[in-house]
Amino acid sequence: ALGPDETCKGEPGSMMYLSPGVSQKGSCEGCCERCLSCESCCVLNFTNTGSSGVAYAALTPNEPLGKVIPVDLSSRDVGGVLIVQQGAYMGSYGDVLVGVDFDCKFLRCCCGGAGLIRQKISGTGTVFLGATGTIVQKVLASGEVMVMDTNCIL
Repeated sequence: ALGPDETCKGEPGSMMYLSPGVSQKGSCEGCCERCLSCESCCVLNFTNTGSSGVAYAALTPNEPLGKVIPVDLSSRDVGGVLIVQQGAYMGSYGDVLVGVDFDCKFLRCCCGGAGLIRQKISGTGTVFLGATGTIVQKVLASGEVMVMDTNCIL
């Protein structure tokens, strides 16, 4: 839901429908970092340019059976920075920057499954991640450990 003059962003191919009054415009933002993290240089900006109040931009993941996981970056549990798999970004609302994070620890990088380059998503807005499978959100307490297959971590 977009109020007057509000904008959300989505990756190419994520737009399902727009209500009247929502305009779309492509832009290139942080091409180098976005490409390194397996995202397109292009971002679609959906803006409510209408004068009738709230308008809607419906976004959907690009993968079959995909699910949308909204994450409020300003929440206490996230603290403004989220490190995710390459290509996890689907869209965002508010102040969200898609960048890269390099994991230079050899064993973790080569044997841990996530690789050398991951996405670093930062800001105070809401990011929408695309994922498949069963989604379980877990905030670990200090000192808490979970063992899981690295291919199952978003």
